Amino acid sequence: MNKIFIPCLFFLFLSPFAFAQTDTLDTIILSNGEILKGKVLRIKTESIEFVESSTSIIYEYEKKKIDSIAFSNGKILNFSKSTTPPPVQNPTLVEEKGDTIGTQVEIGGGILAAFKSENYDGGFGANIFIELRSASIVAVRADFGLYSADTKVDYLSKGNASFYLIELSLLLRSMSGTLQPYGGVGIGYYSIDNTLDNEVLQWLEQNGYGGKEEIADGIGFNIRGGCDAMFESNFGFFLDLKYWIYNPNVKTTVYPLQNPTQESSAEEEIKLNNISLIIGLLVIL
Repeated sequence: MNKIFIPCLFFLFLSPFAFAQTDTLDTIILSNGEILKGKVLRIKTESIEFVESSTSIIYEYEKKKIDSIAFSNGKILNFSKSTTPPPVQNPTLVEEKGDTIGTQVEIGGGILAAFKSENYDGGFGANIFIELRSASIVAVRADFGLYSADTKVDYLSKGNASFYLIELSLLLRSMSGTLQPYGGVGIGYYSIDNTLDNEVLQWLEQNGYGGKEEIADGIGFNIRGGCDAMFESNFGFFLDLKYWIYNPNVKTTVYPLQNPTQESSAEEEIKLNNISLIIGLLVIL
């Protein structure tokens, strides 16, 4: 069997993340004269959401506490209405609900398309995930998915396989902007139900036999990359490309129908490595 390996997938989606150059930063001047540098994320009716460049922590400042904002594109926004600066209070952290300062939770779901491989044809299914984002560029993601595909007769008997997966991945990613690329590696638990085709079962039965083919559950690995495209600050869609590696044992059993206890079986390790694409919607809580 040909081995498929694409280590470049991890690097394909990695790009320089936040605050690569100082000339891309916004500058907030508070009413007390304090100067902050970072990126303005959102301008609300009464406040400004702002991510500080030195810590990557997101803050929310009341407009009445801000003198002006100098954006990286040269535009200046003035808020001051009085020459007497009001007392400055500590900024309110946006992510108050998180256990960790700056933590965000992202959830999403979509259609999973598995590409054709050496042991089975392509198939479709569904995938959901939950991702915990820290204040830095590191995130942890858990995926739950399933899909179905027809098996190939070169290595497996003719039939249909249902794939169930649980994966945990460590990601490096961009946390701000309209496009937020990411890449990472992970580990997964895979369970596969393989059902023999009726044509195979009928052939065995005509010759006085029954049979089954079992694919063992087990641990595998994945390399993945993708990008979130945000419509709003907390809503968007995502595209995820993944190469997963799983080499289980397959046990083929044949037995006479008159005496099923006298079965004969053979076991072999096969490669079920595959590339899959997931497209769907996400929301940041």
